[in-house]
Amino acid sequence: MQALTLHAPWAWAVMHGGKDIENRSWAPPNHMLGQRIAIHAGMASLAEEREDLVRICSNVPDEFMRGAILGTVQVVGYVDEQDVGLMWNGERIEKLRSHEPAESVWFGGPVGWLLRDPKPLERPIPQRGALGLWQVKEPVLSELLKATQAA
Repeated sequence: MQALTLHAPWAWAVMHGGKDIENRSWAPPNHMLGQRIAIHAGMASLAEEREDLVRICSNVPDEFMRGAILGTVQVVGYVDEQDVGLMWNGERIEKLRSHEPAESVWFGGPVGWLLRDPKPLERPIPQRGALGLWQVKEPVLSELLKATQAA
């Protein structure tokens, strides 16, 4: 399973705060569309990021878990600043029904990965992260799969 490291407040927001768009400068690889990825909270957690999050979400904790996998989420497509339709394998397949990503508080562009069905772990798994997408390796992978199947 692949993982994506986010600053701690934004990883929390994906798992618990309704953040359904992750902004990147690049589209997710085609092989990832429809797949689940692990969301990892990196060590960075800046005060101004928490302040930004408080303006969007309620019940934001004072402290965030850092340096751990918080759960998994499905990457269902992506949008960019020019096209607010759901993209799959580089082709728009439908207009989004829930909201237009370009108008979403979560969309900052230039590309927004569309995330659905977050499955937070009961107990986050301590793990070192990496830039970009990275592979979750054993023994953490087995622990992650076991925890997500139990949820």
